[in-house]
Amino acid sequence: MQIKSSSKKSVPKPVERNSPLPGTSGLNPNTTSGIPVNTDSDIDSSVEDDGTDNCVVCKKGSPDAFTWKTLGAQCSTSQPVNKDQCKDSNARCTFSGSFYRCSCNDRYHQEGGVCVPDKAIGELCSNANECSDPNAECLGSKCTCDQQHYQYKPSGGAKDACEKVEQLQVTGISFSNIQTTQFTVSWTLPAGKESYISGFSVEWRPTDKSESGDTRNVSSASPQTLTGLTPGRTYEVKVISKNTATQPGSIRSTSSKKNQAAEPSKPGTVTSTLNDLDATDNSITIRWGTSVGVATQYRVKLIDGSTEVTSTISTSRSAVISQSTLKDGYIYTVHIEARSQAYDGNYIWSEKRISTIKTKVQVPDPPRNGVCQDPTDKSITLEWSEPADTKGDLVKYHIRVYHYYNTTKFIVSTTGTQTQKTVGNLDPGTSYTFRIYAENENYNSSIYNSVATGCKTKPKMSEPPTNLDITNVTSRSLYIAWMKPVETHSAENYGYVLQIKDDQDQCAKEIIYRCSDCIGRFQISNLDDLCSSTVRAEIRKTKQELEGQLTYHASLNPNIAYTVTVTAVNDAGRGYPANITAKTLEEAPQVPYGVAVSEIKTKSCN
Repeated sequence: MQIKSSSKKSVPKPVERNSPLPGTSGLNPNTTSGIPVNTDSDIDSSVEDDGTDNCVVCKKGSPDAFTWKTLGAQCSTSQPVNKDQCKDSNARCTFSGSFYRCSCNDRYHQEGGVCVPDKAIGELCSNANECSDPNAECLGSKCTCDQQHYQYKPSGGAKDACEKVEQLQVTGISFSNIQTTQFTVSWTLPAGKESYISGFSVEWRPTDKSESGDTRNVSSASPQTLTGLTPGRTYEVKVISKNTATQPGSIRSTSSKKNQAAEPSKPGTVTSTLNDLDATDNSITIRWGTSVGVATQYRVKLIDGSTEVTSTISTSRSAVISQSTLKDGYIYTVHIEARSQAYDGNYIWSEKRISTIKTKVQVPDPPRNGVCQDPTDKSITLEWSEPADTKGDLVKYHIRVYHYYNTTKFIVSTTGTQTQKTVGNLDPGTSYTFRIYAENENYNSSIYNSVATGCKTKPKMSEPPTNLDITNVTSRSLYIAWMKPVETHSAENYGYVLQIKDDQDQCAKEIIYRCSDCIGRFQISNLDDLCSSTVRAEIRKTKQELEGQLTYHASLNPNIAYTVTVTAVNDAGRGYPANITAKTLEEAPQVPYGVAVSEIKTKSCN
């Protein structure tokens, strides 16, 4: 049946949108002939069949009529209420393409000629327009979240919704156990989203794309150790969260990533040559072997003992080190580290290559501060300081001995680097000049230290007494005997000095033997190295007695090692000594004597 407005006179009847029109008894109250009818309070018209599918209604107070539009039909924006132009109560007049047309409201879609509610996630559908969630698609005939969203189940019984898959991204990616060919990656799950993540993929690839990467699929968020890395190379590590519950057989994924470099390998061994290590111009060149993998830079430090001398940075496997304090022939420690590729503005330095180098040996400086001391009739002891710069490893010293207008008498050398040498085979009472040279492992010093002041030998000293012996040792005494020297180098033997010292080098006794009938004589005050006068005694002997064996019975203390020294005295003073050591015997504890008891009382006595 067709309903239209008529020019015929008829009884006017108000038309309500949700009431049946005349002649529509038995139809759905919202439709006429299955077509929804829009009504409005200001519509008052008689309706008749006009022979079309549209319902024509006369507007109250107007002779004009308008038509309720079907879905997809053009409508006019000039109507007071646009939605009232469309037959379906869930439709409205909206702009579509080039025209205004009747189309379903939000959360409704067209099925046949009517608007029906959109489908919830998981309900059957035939196209995406039927799904209530704007981020859903009709996949497998069901409303399903699209690839950029996952199916989220709100609490409280609300319908499932499509949430952005980025919500499943992991956070807090960090690295540990960083080594040359591996490191361990860890991450944190998004709070409250753990149940929506079915697994992970971990991908790692060089940031410079110099080589292919690798992928590992894991089911949990446990830390992963990535192996097979190139030392010093930076990798982009991507942790991909996967959701498979939204659509069986299809994966929704999102990722977080962070860069990390592997530790560079230790630089190769130092290969510098002597020419590289010539420090005479205050610079040396250090060279070393290749690092395995990648090294973008090297850091080189020169160490003297525990003190850093200087450091430098190099992009190649050599470095020039310039420093005004560099020493010739000197051993330094070199620390070399390799630097990784950059990652997020950071770097990793390798384990140190620690090597020792020695700069090129040069001619040493001369010894310094030489002095003559302790002259005897046949020797002088020299002492000096080592050169300011040995310019290599000091080996020994050489001493040239001059006398009589700088005529070379002989050359002597030290056996090591000691800075003292007693030069013997000299003539008594003679002045000498000494020139001291230094020698390192390659060169002798070209300049010497000259020493002449105080370098005169004494008059010839007596030889030591002979046959010095100790006998009859008891706990409190010993018997000393000796004979005259083989040669006293003097017309007369003026006597002897006998000294007895204990094991603490303290004088116990000193006996001065004087010749009573010699032409020459000596003053005790002129003799060297005497003991205190408190332990001294004098004994006079004739010239004839001094020519024979002399003896002395010494009273001493028990269980002490005593050293006995005897020197003859001539015009030069005390001669060369003869020495012997003996220990007195132990002694049993003695019974006290002179003990008397008196005034005996009940609790005391004197």
